[in-house]
Amino acid sequence: MKRRDFLSRTAVGVGFVAFGGVALAGKGRSRTSLPFPYVKLNPETVSHRAYTYYHEHHCAYAVFASIVDELKLKVGAPYTGIPSELLVYGRGGVVGWGTLCGALNGAGAVFTLASKDYKKLIDALYEWYQSTPLPAYTP
Repeated sequence: MKRRDFLSRTAVGVGFVAFGGVALAGKGRSRTSLPFPYVKLNPETVSHRAYTYYHEHHCAYAVFASIVDELKLKVGAPYTGIPSELLVYGRGGVVGWGTLCGALNGAGAVFTLASKDYKKLIDALYEWYQSTPLPAYTP
């Protein structure tokens, strides 16, 4: 198995483990099934929030928290039960190891929460990432 394949599969696996615990919510700790409800978000609002959040805890947190925080406002539960700081560990390529792009890690986590087709979304994101000069956001 190639290193990149291992890292992408590991990131998705970590997402499942992390979100398995987060998905427990409410009285009696009943399990909330994935995917969670999703609504279209304003990309300008989310990108501005991500740019601001980057300065707090870097890429993984910025991408994840910017989307989840908007979903907390637009959808409410079950997103309100997810701590935005969940992906703080992603700083510096996973606690400074430089092994995985945090932006991809944060987005993959959100995809896993909000879509049954998270693998297709992650694949499309990685393909886009490999061919797009970044950063592309100018506040």
